[in-house]
Amino acid sequence: MSLADDKSTQKQPAKAADRFDIGPVSKPAKVACGDTLEAIELESTQGNKVHIANGSWIGMPFVLWIADAAPDPVVAGLFAQRQPDFEAVGANPWLVVRARNGSAAAVPSPIGLRTLLDPNRRVARAVGLTGPGVVVLDADGRIVSVRPGAAFGAALEDCTRIFERTAPQQVRAAAPALIVHDVLEPDLCRKLMDYWQAGNKLVDQVTSTTHGTAVRADYGQKRRADVHITSRALNIELRARINRRIAPQLLKAFHFELQSWQLLRVGCYDSAVQGRFLRHRDTTATPATKLRQFALTINLNTHEYEGGELWFPEFGRQLYKPDAGGAVVFSAELLHEALPVTSGRRFGIFGFFFDKTNAARRRALASRVPDAGDGQVESG
Repeated sequence: MSLADDKSTQKQPAKAADRFDIGPVSKPAKVACGDTLEAIELESTQGNKVHIANGSWIGMPFVLWIADAAPDPVVAGLFAQRQPDFEAVGANPWLVVRARNGSAAAVPSPIGLRTLLDPNRRVARAVGLTGPGVVVLDADGRIVSVRPGAAFGAALEDCTRIFERTAPQQVRAAAPALIVHDVLEPDLCRKLMDYWQAGNKLVDQVTSTTHGTAVRADYGQKRRADVHITSRALNIELRARINRRIAPQLLKAFHFELQSWQLLRVGCYDSAVQGRFLRHRDTTATPATKLRQFALTINLNTHEYEGGELWFPEFGRQLYKPDAGGAVVFSAELLHEALPVTSGRRFGIFGFFFDKTNAARRRALASRVPDAGDGQVESG
């Protein structure tokens, strides 16, 4: 099924399909915040090889001050003064300079600064910097920010925010759920909520165990209004972010190679109707739902509501509530619950992931049973 223009598809109820074809998507010219920086190996002024976003330094945020071949001594002094502050929040600051023919001897190394040589400006070109600037990478090698100039204070704020997301603690029970921060940008989150406002609402629907089609759930089970995302433009944007920001994490964490996903939906849990989804598994209703492998939740407006946390009763009492734009990905077999929203409205993106084998099985099932599930989006 090919997508029509945004206006026509948004006004029509979503229908089941064996494939949701959005056509080829060109590779972005450069990476963006939220993407993983390519593995780049540079040489330090001491002659050591340092892998940016890979190798022995991974697991802590990188702060890269990309300067000229001869950095201003005053600015270098300011960066050196910040080094203890960066290290206090677990970050790893480096000066990155150009060097003629990659020669360390041609580079003045300011006292107290670890310095990397980048004669071809590989890092700057990878992140789109045309001049001096500061790049922050998180502990997983994902780009947090790219700022021109000597934005050391803002970089420290980024590193502090990363540091304060977690605290060291002894873990006695935890669900095998993957949290991925900064999957969607604030503007895209708002665009998706606007799309929900204008779309055709599917209220409190679940998959029937009797007929395998969507039916209205018992009031006490699910209180959520969904809008299928049938906009071609939005699907292209979402596919790019899933492929670049979630798929690599799934492969690393669960050795799961993402091939496709069920047509995504924007959902709203409204405190006015006690919005919630009681304990359930996502694989128990029909032959189609049994093919679901991983479930996806992306919060769109975390700080605009209270309650609404996700939790996994089989694994303890921890509550999952990523910041806006952040995702939780977990096995569709896990028992989980969306707790009631007690104030405001919670908006999120919801869907299911498949590997190559189950994607093929799902297409085959949909060819025999037209209502076997909502449209399938391929990752490639």
